[in-house]
Amino acid sequence: MAESDGDSLGNNIADLNRVIHEPARLAILTVLASCEGADFTFLEAATGLTKGNLSVQLTRLDEAGLVDIEKTMKKNRTLTTVRMTREGHYQLGRYWRQMEDIRNAAVQPAKGRWTDREA
Repeated sequence: MAESDGDSLGNNIADLNRVIHEPARLAILTVLASCEGADFTFLEAATGLTKGNLSVQLTRLDEAGLVDIEKTMKKNRTLTTVRMTREGHYQLGRYWRQMEDIRNAAVQPAKGRWTDREA
C-alpha cells in the first residue's frame, strides 16, 4: 500500500464513530434502522444481548443522541420503546459509508506493487 493510501486508510479508521463501532450498539442501531421503533423485549431477542447489557448500550446510545427512549406504564409494567433519532440515522449511514471506504482502500492494490498477472 502506498504511503498516502495507508495514511488515508489510517485516517478513515481513526475517524470512525466509536459509539457506533462497538458491536452491541451497532447491532441495536442496525435493528432500529429497519423499523420505526422497537420495544425492549424485541431488541433483546433481535440482538441476543442480555437485559443488563442492552440497557447499558441503550443508555450510551441515548446519551450520544442516536436514539430516543420512551418509558410508559402498561398494566403496571414499564414498557420501554426505542426509536432512532434523525442524527442516529445520519451517523449510522455515515458509519457504513466510512466502512465501505475502508474496505475499498484495503482491497485496492498499491500502485507499482502488484500487477494484474500477480493478483
